[in-house]
Amino acid sequence: MEIIVSSKNSHPLAPIPSELRKHVAAIHTSGQLSFLERKMFNVFLANAFDTLLSQRRHVIPVNILADMIGFNSKNVGDLKDALTGIMKKVLEYDLLAETGDWEAAPLLAYAAIKSGQCHYEFSSFLAEKLADPEIYTTINLHLQRKVSGAYALALYENCVRFRSVGSTGWISVQKWRMLLGADASTYDEFKHFNDQVIKKSIIDVNKNMDIQLTAEYRRENRRVVEIKFLIEEKGGGARGGVSNDAELERIKSTEAFRKLTALGVGQSLAATWIQQDPERALAAANYTDKKVSQKLIKSSPAGYVRKVFLGDAEIPLPQENASPAAAGHAASSSGDEERLNEVRAKLAALSDAERASYVVEYAREGGAVTSYNPDTGKFRILAERTGFTAWLSKKFSQR
Repeated sequence: MEIIVSSKNSHPLAPIPSELRKHVAAIHTSGQLSFLERKMFNVFLANAFDTLLSQRRHVIPVNILADMIGFNSKNVGDLKDALTGIMKKVLEYDLLAETGDWEAAPLLAYAAIKSGQCHYEFSSFLAEKLADPEIYTTINLHLQRKVSGAYALALYENCVRFRSVGSTGWISVQKWRMLLGADASTYDEFKHFNDQVIKKSIIDVNKNMDIQLTAEYRRENRRVVEIKFLIEEKGGGARGGVSNDAELERIKSTEAFRKLTALGVGQSLAATWIQQDPERALAAANYTDKKVSQKLIKSSPAGYVRKVFLGDAEIPLPQENASPAAAGHAASSSGDEERLNEVRAKLAALSDAERASYVVEYAREGGAVTSYNPDTGKFRILAERTGFTAWLSKKFSQR
């Protein structure tokens, strides 16, 4: 999610990215945050990240904050309680380091809710620590709304740092309890800690997040003393993001990048979208551009284009912005829009089994189906979806 945030008395602030580069020291803390507090702190940090050193106070609309943490924005009382809870928590640096050095700071120095806006401040000490680019872990803010418990989110954050090496390494059971915030006396017995925290969190993370976890246990005298988590990319693919300067420069030269950033999308997020699906990224930018010119967008263009790009629906392509090849495919060989609508109607009427059968047949004939999701019956990549629709149109016309 990337949304332009502004206050009544200032110019618009930077967009809130859908991914948070979170300093590992802020992850490997004593895990005492509740589920709501942890999600809220992640959004606060993402919202303030680009101005941590240049701006003391940060602002985010309450309704946007609530949406990003999956919370009812009308329940302001619980939001206030969560803010108070965050202010009482202390960040310890760094629980996984073995240097013996110790530093600590409160997570928030100030918080307020005024006129539908949430105001907050980090201490100067904490801001400097969080802004230090030495080492970061990327947290997906969109995915964090899907997990169902604080232990699972804490486990995800503490494991995702090691996704590139595939393992957390051996960490003591006591240290894991501190990292996950599982300090209740009932978890003194390992069986309860393992059943109620570790196993349930693994199921939650594996179901909802972008990595797959497997726990391994090391025993001494039949007693579990250390746990290691093996980390795999879900689906076996590589994680998102632009990995080299040459690729980034190529992406920056594209029309899609120019249009997305003009709409207020952050450069890193725009580059990620283009790398994931260049056709859909351009289509989303063109579609949003048209809505802006027609003055049909009352919210921020950046937030609107984000919903268009991430949504499952096909994006209408304005004829003046579609490439000749895309237009030719989209309108079938005759360019007949009515015929295309007829094909779409027939496609929508297909059962899941019928649709899957056609996709298999299309793939056997050499069609690209890498982005097809059998659970939703849809193609993620616009070019593949367009190609399949054109193929199906021809198939229907031969009947």
